[in-house]
Amino acid sequence: MKSVVFAMKKFRLIYILLVSFVCSGQSELESEHRIRKIQFPDEAHTYVQNKVNDARRYRYYKEVDSGATTYKTKFKKDRLHYGLAFNAKGKPLFIEIRIKEVDFPEDSYKSLNTYLQKQFTKYHIRRRFQQYNLVDNNTEKTLENAFQNILLPSLNYKLLVTGKKNKKYKKYEVFFNADGNFIKLQKTLPKNHDRVLY
Repeated sequence: MKSVVFAMKKFRLIYILLVSFVCSGQSELESEHRIRKIQFPDEAHTYVQNKVNDARRYRYYKEVDSGATTYKTKFKKDRLHYGLAFNAKGKPLFIEIRIKEVDFPEDSYKSLNTYLQKQFTKYHIRRRFQQYNLVDNNTEKTLENAFQNILLPSLNYKLLVTGKKNKKYKKYEVFFNADGNFIKLQKTLPKNHDRVLY
């Protein structure tokens, strides 16, 4: 009888540890995969058709982050790469532009590099983005500013970083404000190439 009780307690302990490990790990992961145009929300597609002119090479993505679903269309306009994100109902959230190191204000780039040097023993910045929030702003004006690549105090920077911590390399998204001050860091899952559309 004692061995059965001991086995049940041991089983409960292992179960609780596994559940807590899985739950805590899920809260900080982000995953993005490509989808077909017909899987993109209709309202978001209409918004893109009405607001984005002279763009090409549209691609559509679905991103899952801490239980929230975001849809993104990526396109090229005036030789720049853009991403326009929407919530699950097709409402615009933000627009981002892929940028290079030279596009950052010097002080901001120095500040965010200082953070990365403290956070990781080694790191490599794979991509850099400049984000404009569309939720609480005048979307017409914000889109105009984004398409002109205007630096505003309200914009954020997103870096895709491969960083080494505890002797392991992992991929992260790291967010900073316009001054280069840290906002948040989250792990990203490797791309699922089974879902890639050719």
